[in-house]
Amino acid sequence: MENAKKNFEISLKICEEIDFKQDFAWNLSNLGNIYGSLGDMQKRLELLEKALVVKENLNNPFQKKANRTCTTIPHEPKIAPEGSN
Repeated sequence: MENAKKNFEISLKICEEIDFKQDFAWNLSNLGNIYGSLGDMQKRLELLEKALVVKENLNNPFQKKANRTCTTIPHEPKIAPEGSN
């Protein structure tokens, strides 16, 4: 996991240097998920929120729709009261 973290950090730096925003956001997301796997949920959330901001600023209507879909918070399933089938 540490190797993956290191590689995504390198890739993130390169994307930032060449201003490749789409892959920059993708690397932020992946790095965030790695931090989550390592138990650092605060860092995970920070990186995923940054990735979302970058993705929303890409002016790609398909990406914006995907972002809204992927960031929707799931709701508790509604259970019908007994006898209301």
